[in-house]
Amino acid sequence: MLLSIAPPALTALLIAAALGAAPRDEDPVEVDIAKLVAITYEQGKPLPQEIQDLDGKKVVIRGFMDPAQQTPDRVSAFRLVTDSCGCIGKPQVNHYVEVTLSGIDSEFRTNMVELEGVLSVGEVEEDGFVTSIYRLEATAIR
Repeated sequence: MLLSIAPPALTALLIAAALGAAPRDEDPVEVDIAKLVAITYEQGKPLPQEIQDLDGKKVVIRGFMDPAQQTPDRVSAFRLVTDSCGCIGKPQVNHYVEVTLSGIDSEFRTNMVELEGVLSVGEVEEDGFVTSIYRLEATAIR
């Protein structure tokens, strides 16, 4: 019998296929925003390898919508920061995650949010200035 000699991962896929279930998507990686913002950042220098390894990964990350961007309107993009009070002042480029909500929007929230989506890591420059090093294409906000 095929199932008795197949590796466990293959067995799970065969059972799922037989039941008409789709294979599971990649489970998201839990990312701590405090670890992202704690790095020492220098423009043009490589980011730590453990940070680079997150590029293109499906992640879950928690933080606060940047209070400097507060609006009564619904938002589809914002900066995710580590605090809700704006106590760190104007955040430096390595102190936030640039978030774009994909196919969804949200009211501005002052409480902690949990986002799920694909994280991009690396410098993005506009007019010679680095405007972001972390970007999240979020498909869920809780």
